[in-house]
Amino acid sequence: MRGLVHLAGAHARHHRWRSLLLTFCLTVAFLLPATTRQLMVRYERDLSARAEATPLVAGTRGNRFDLTLGALYFRQSALEPVHMGLLEEIQESGRGVAVPLHTGHLAREATLVGTSLEYYEQRGLRTTAGSLPMMIGDALVGSAVAARLGLEPGDALSSDPTNLYDINQPGATRLSVCGVLAPTATPDDDAVFVDVKTAWMVSGLVHGHGDVTSPGALEEDMILSRSEDSVSVSPALIEHDQVSEENLWDFHLHASPEELPLTAILYFPADDKDKTILKAEFNRSAVHQMVVPRKVVDELLNYAFKIKRLLDGVALVLLLSTLVFGGLVLSLTARLRKEEFDMLHAIGCSRSATWKLVALELAGIVTLAAAGAAAGLVLLITLAPDLVRVF
Repeated sequence: MRGLVHLAGAHARHHRWRSLLLTFCLTVAFLLPATTRQLMVRYERDLSARAEATPLVAGTRGNRFDLTLGALYFRQSALEPVHMGLLEEIQESGRGVAVPLHTGHLAREATLVGTSLEYYEQRGLRTTAGSLPMMIGDALVGSAVAARLGLEPGDALSSDPTNLYDINQPGATRLSVCGVLAPTATPDDDAVFVDVKTAWMVSGLVHGHGDVTSPGALEEDMILSRSEDSVSVSPALIEHDQVSEENLWDFHLHASPEELPLTAILYFPADDKDKTILKAEFNRSAVHQMVVPRKVVDELLNYAFKIKRLLDGVALVLLLSTLVFGGLVLSLTARLRKEEFDMLHAIGCSRSATWKLVALELAGIVTLAAAGAAAGLVLLITLAPDLVRVF
């Protein structure tokens, strides 16, 4: 048997290009279905874990996928915002914990997420440095953002301007990094968290400026109108672009608190009964909707698995084509080696030995292809980006 192994190896090395071609084709045929399967397993696991940890999501009635992915993964959504008054209404039901979410702005290309302290408690988030946002203007950065930008507590981080060419839009706001989150392998790693009031400040709904009510505080051409209750000033008045201890009390709202916008509301009910009751009551509204993220994600995964079945069909056709091609090559090779086999028979080799010689060569090619596919699978899974974040 050792002699047959040596002869099979020598023949494969002599016809190296044929052997490499067969090995490559088989490697691809093995690798494609294995990769799609592993990526789908990871995709399903990551999507399901995030959805399972979020019992309910409330928002404006519309596309449920936009609402769910926007709330769980901070995706940009075309849905209209809900108002702060809705959050207060849900909180008054006393059936659980309601957490506000405000997204839609970026800070150095990272999503700026306005929320409350309950978010960190419900998600089980902790800091590796610094503290949670305690005042307006504080920013808690995810681990991936901190690593990418080299941020640590005490550093400054500016929000991205909404429109560089529109002076009516709020400019960049300088935020103070108060802490860094521990890695979680979730979208939280790629986000910058602030208090919801800070998110409104970035939107221009909360702003701060110097004293405008005291006589002589402003030049007359900066004052548009004055009454006993209020003073209207020119848009040319320079507003604070950063919160500090000195100007903290200069910041104020120019809207009713109940009308301030939120992207979505996460809801964590006390038990399944409260979850069912609140969802049923809430979905009577023609304007708002409350969805169960796990059900929405399962529906999304059904579409993904349909695509996977299509890819599995393509992989099966590829594998069968490769096997037919390999069989044809080996059949032609056996005919070309007829004189070699006749010589082996003449010196005493049995006919079964010649078939073993061909089988050993084929087994070596299949083994190399399987090893190459396994190595390629490990490499692809290691280097592949998080599909949840990509898509």
